[in-house]
Amino acid sequence: MSQPFDIPEDLFKRAEAAAAGKGEPVRHFILDAILEAVEDMEDLKAAEEALERIRNGEDQYYTLDELGEFIEVESHRIGTGEKAVYKAS
Repeated sequence: MSQPFDIPEDLFKRAEAAAAGKGEPVRHFILDAILEAVEDMEDLKAAEEALERIRNGEDQYYTLDELGEFIEVESHRIGTGEKAVYKAS
């Protein structure tokens, strides 16, 4: 479905120049920019929701150090047949 919309002339000229620099049609350049902005907003919303779950105690997180310890434990466990048991400190 196509939805026409107006773009200020100065912005359109900038988009034209940028698209020309990439060797693509301005329409594709603009659509890619819109898609990227929408995906960024979706990612931001997901991150904010995850942070809210952590703050409410509904979810947990691991520090980089804890993740490193987990990877070391798992690396050692692989091949030994041990079951993984890891508790964050």
